[in-house]
Formats: sequence, C-alpha cells, structure tokens
Amino acid sequence: MPSPAMVVAIAALVAALAGSAYAGHKLGLGALNKSAKQQTVGVGKLTYASTTTSVPDSAVDTLNITATCPAGLRPIGGGVKTDTDDDDFYANDSHLTVTGWAAEMFNNTGVARTATVTVACAASQKVTGAPPAS
Repeated sequence: MPSPAMVVAIAALVAALAGSAYAGHKLGLGALNKSAKQQTVGVGKLTYASTTTSVPDSAVDTLNITATCPAGLRPIGGGVKTDTDDDDFYANDSHLTVTGWAAEMFNNTGVARTATVTVACAASQKVTGAPPAS
C-alpha cells in the first residue's frame, strides 16, 4: 500500500504533465501549424535519387556525374560513393547544385571504376538563395 505522501506526489506529477501537454497544444507546439510548415525545408517524405556511372581510366581528364531531384523536390544534401578505396580514384569536387548533386571524378587506377552520386531531395515550401556557383 503506497504511503499518503507517495499518493500526493503521483497526483502532483500527473497534474504537472497534463498542464504542460494542454499548454503545448494551445500554443500549437504539438504539430506544425500552417505558418510553421511554410518556413521549413523538407516537409514531407525524403526522396533519394542516384546516378551510377562507369569512370574510364584517365590520367589527365575528369568525368562529371550528376544526380537530379525529381520535379517538385529540392536538393538538401548528397554525396558520392566509389567501388574501391584506391587513392587514385576519387572525387576532385562534390557539391550541391540548384537541381541536385554533382561530382567531378578522377580515375588513374589503370582500369574503369564505378561511382554513384546520390542526392537527398525533399519538398520545400519556402527556399531563398541558391547554392554557390561551381
């Protein structure tokens, strides 16, 4: 049997939690209201788009590979993955673009290698500015 002090403590805890939940609901903190949604980037589902390309061996040239977001979505991040850890196959540059993600690949391994560029895309209500020019 709980002591009277324990009963009072549990009742106070329940009352405090209920009050906080009610206040949060009244202030609109439980879910994003329309105004808050319009200020966010990436409301909704996250979509990935990838491009996999064979990169021929070339001691002097680089190959540009891009992954583009589907229509209506904006890029929010990305990267490049290679099929080997060889120090002679790497991305000279990898960056966000207005429509997706781009990578400039260099291959001096003596054989063709594979690179996959992936971009993370999301719907956006309000976006200002643009990525820097490459």
